[in-house]
Amino acid sequence: MTYRSSTVENIKPRTKTDAKRGGWHGTALVVEALLILVVVVACLAVFVRLFGFAFATNWEDQHRAQAIILASNQAERFATDYSPNQEGAFVEETNGYTITRVVTSHPTERGVLYSASIAVNWGDTPLYQLDTAHYVSDDRALKSSSEARAGE
Repeated sequence: MTYRSSTVENIKPRTKTDAKRGGWHGTALVVEALLILVVVVACLAVFVRLFGFAFATNWEDQHRAQAIILASNQAERFATDYSPNQEGAFVEETNGYTITRVVTSHPTERGVLYSASIAVNWGDTPLYQLDTAHYVSDDRALKSSSEARAGE
């Protein structure tokens, strides 16, 4: 039995096209990897931007919702106040929110119509404004003022 050296006989000489092909496969892999890297980085940039926008919108919505609650509470207090001296400006600060209520009166033949403008700000940023009014008849106004005097 004769043994042939398979490694020596099976080796083919490389041609120029083989050399070019071998180098191209390595380059294609690098180009594909770079292309995938660019796509992944672009997707991550889009997601980071979307999450940042969602965070900013959430912050704004939370503050606006809190401002609506504070303004409605102020409007309820205003609606239940029947004292004859509720005219003027009122400013209250709560947890960073500034609530401003400006009340004006409009006398009529049988009572007084009080109107209020309620504004809620976060620092210098206006968040919500509410306009409301309530009517106090002469009988009710007299009764409220006499009750206030009796309590003194």
